[in-house]
Amino acid sequence: MPAESGRPPVIAITSGEPAGVGPELMGAIRAKDFAARLIILGDEELIRNRCRQVGRAIDLIPYRPDNTASPTIPEILPIPLKSPSKAGELDAANAAYVLELLDRAGKGCLAGEFDAMVTAPIQKETINRAGISFSGHTEYLAELCGVTKP
Repeated sequence: MPAESGRPPVIAITSGEPAGVGPELMGAIRAKDFAARLIILGDEELIRNRCRQVGRAIDLIPYRPDNTASPTIPEILPIPLKSPSKAGELDAANAAYVLELLDRAGKGCLAGEFDAMVTAPIQKETINRAGISFSGHTEYLAELCGVTKP
């Protein structure tokens, strides 16, 4: 869906696998570099801690769906982890968290809340180890959107 005229596009950014590089990549996002509202979806404490661990500061403001401004810092739509996460230590207990990030961003796009989504890397094997059949972002989002050919 294109952005309504007069407002910047709203882009949902999932923070990805909590034990992977996604949470720290969120610290590299600078909203001032984009003519869009950037909404990071993820566990705020995890993202802040992981950025701190790699010496990267991150500024975030709370996500407000009714915000019409184009902020100069990203917004955070908090989605809590299911289990504590440590960098480099994959945990199937967080598979549902990873899928919740994709679901929230995808459903937000379908509803017109977001104009687009960007996904950070995830670990398919960890999701499968949780007993969830998962072949990747593309197929998962195709099913969410009800399409057979993504």
